[in-house]
Amino acid sequence: MLLRMRKWVLVNDDTATKIQRISPYLFLATLIGYLLFGAGSFWLFEKQYVSRNVRQFYLKLAVNRQQFAREITHKLFNDTKNLFVIMDLNQSNRVQAELINSLRSYEHHLNISRPKDTEWNFQGCLNYAWSLLTTLGHSTQYPKTVIGQLFALAYTIIGVPLFVITLLLLAHRIVYYLKKKDKSERKRRLKIFVILLTIFLTYLFCFALILYYCDLVETFWRAINVSIFSSFTVHTIDYTRFSEADKLLTQFLSTISILLGLITVYYGIIVYESHESATDKVTSITTPLPHGTPATTDIPRFNIIQFENGETKLETIT
Repeated sequence: MLLRMRKWVLVNDDTATKIQRISPYLFLATLIGYLLFGAGSFWLFEKQYVSRNVRQFYLKLAVNRQQFAREITHKLFNDTKNLFVIMDLNQSNRVQAELINSLRSYEHHLNISRPKDTEWNFQGCLNYAWSLLTTLGHSTQYPKTVIGQLFALAYTIIGVPLFVITLLLLAHRIVYYLKKKDKSERKRRLKIFVILLTIFLTYLFCFALILYYCDLVETFWRAINVSIFSSFTVHTIDYTRFSEADKLLTQFLSTISILLGLITVYYGIIVYESHESATDKVTSITTPLPHGTPATTDIPRFNIIQFENGETKLETIT
């Protein structure tokens, strides 16, 4: 494509070839910059909003605990039916503090989900931006502000094609290098394809082992399922139990899995096409001649005769 663009852009063949050679790395650098830009933008749009909501949530929770403890204390000890009246204010405050601590422990025991202030730190924003590019999704995190939601839409529309093109260019570059080394030998290409397929399957197995031994999934077969579907950019995992570091690790492993899958499929197509072309050549060589056609035919030869008046004549040489 870059070589065709030289018709419209004033570059010579050597410059176009150099640009084509480094284009995968330029796209990779652009993708990394775009990823960091997205993470920084999400942090700018969501961090203050979420922090304010988290502070309000815990403030309301503390007020509700204190109010509930005061009401319980009043009902228990200031009612004449209980035959016990607290006259000391300090003692009443100590009882309320004990009730508040008991309520806090009970809430923790119920495992109530609470908003986290660390959800939209830079690491969380980087993970969310990466999940949009891989189309794997995040499942537990989404922008709360309108500007964040609009930015996520625009970021995905631009970022997903950039992500796909970058991986395709990297895969093409690696396959081109392998194709250059195999010297067009079909058996050698088939052997390289088997090696690539083995590397890809081994990587999926290692991916599953990492998920399983890091206690990110319940069973090993579930880890195998996640590793396989992640290579096809299909979301099949719940990130609720994951820390931000675990999420980033999963996104990175999924990206490498997608790249290895593209390389394997791309090289497999080349092997298949080389096999088909070799079959066509053999067929064309071994095609029998029609009945009655001589095995060899003489190639006619001609001689051009030019007269003095400028006319020419074509004469067959017998």
